[in-house]
Amino acid sequence: MANKVEKVLPFGNDDLDRNAYVISLLQKANVYGLVSDVEIRIFKQHLYLMLGCQSDRYMEGRSSSIPKDTAQQLLESILYVIGMALQQKKDVSVALQKLMTSDLSALYEQGLTVIRKKMNLVRTIQKSILNNLAVTENGYYQSTIEAGINAFFDLYSPQYGAHLIHITADYPTMAPRPSSAGIQFMEEYLKAVQIENEFMKRADPSDLHHIMLAVDERYATVPLNLCQPVLLSALGRVLCEKDPKGFILCEVDVRRLETMFSTDTENNTQLLNQAMDRLISAFHIRTKESPYFKALIPSLAKQISQAAEDHTLHRMFVVPAKEPEHVSVTLSYGNRMSDEKYSELSHFLKWCEDPKEKVEKVKENLKCLSDLLDLLDDELLDQDECNSLIAQMDASAKQMLSSYVSQKEFMDDPACMIASALFECEFM
Repeated sequence: MANKVEKVLPFGNDDLDRNAYVISLLQKANVYGLVSDVEIRIFKQHLYLMLGCQSDRYMEGRSSSIPKDTAQQLLESILYVIGMALQQKKDVSVALQKLMTSDLSALYEQGLTVIRKKMNLVRTIQKSILNNLAVTENGYYQSTIEAGINAFFDLYSPQYGAHLIHITADYPTMAPRPSSAGIQFMEEYLKAVQIENEFMKRADPSDLHHIMLAVDERYATVPLNLCQPVLLSALGRVLCEKDPKGFILCEVDVRRLETMFSTDTENNTQLLNQAMDRLISAFHIRTKESPYFKALIPSLAKQISQAAEDHTLHRMFVVPAKEPEHVSVTLSYGNRMSDEKYSELSHFLKWCEDPKEKVEKVKENLKCLSDLLDLLDDELLDQDECNSLIAQMDASAKQMLSSYVSQKEFMDDPACMIASALFECEFM
């Protein structure tokens, strides 16, 4: 047998069924003449001897016979465990050589060791997610990650049902549901949840809540994905030449996106690839996580193409159904800050890295138009922060700014920023 397995086989691991790795490997090897029918029969004899021993352990002497369905489950479990041992070999020729020359009991024990390590890994991933869970009112999110995964481990038996999943994993990820079985399913599923959770953590919980309200006002009680609307909002802001960290889209943004995207999936794929690269850079998404988001692009491009055809793009790139409650900012022509107070505010804005904290601090102190112009002239607020601040001003303050801008003969930087912010909140 050893001489019949070549160094490079005409098939690889990608050509095999991960959930039925052993049978798939033998069938392929048999087709290419690497394993004979006689060798397969001998393998099955050894396998059924192992099944007999495993059945005795499972029944614990309660009966001399075992139900057919139970025997089939035990057989599939044995093959899954052995397959887990073989899949650690990246070279399929080494895996085949090991299968045909090793003692099956030894392979089985190796597979159990692999499974136990993966169980520990899945528990570690689960704990990591729960310790850093994105804040959401969706009831399926935490319950699946916590109670659902706990239920899996309560029911999971590597010895007698290694290939079984037991739970439904109600919370859907952006990536397709893993096709793997047993602990491999849990590992792939939770890794996807972990990557999406890390991305959602970048959004303010209030922004996440209001984005999801725009998707479905019943979202708290519906098993739907939370990451995609937030990701699309960030990608939409990138395409509109805005800082993605703001996350929130407005009506003007959606109208711009409707002109960019078309029914041409290739065009939409190109736009999303460019935006995703910029998003990954802006958020410093780790190298091991970025392939996950890049792999989602073909599916997103198809969805966007269909939405463009149906004129429903506004359902993918959503405008928050309800803005977070803010205290309105008022302005006057007088009542300027003292030099000491302005100096204190300037120092805070220079060193603060949180845009929301900066805007809140300005709101607490800003009363006068002249002070706003000074802050913008001193470059203490960027355009997104200016937009956020002016969006929270009352109608009289916005009208004052609109009059100021319209009367300017020469549009300096502060005036341009104010005009842009007024346009952003559709006041001009």
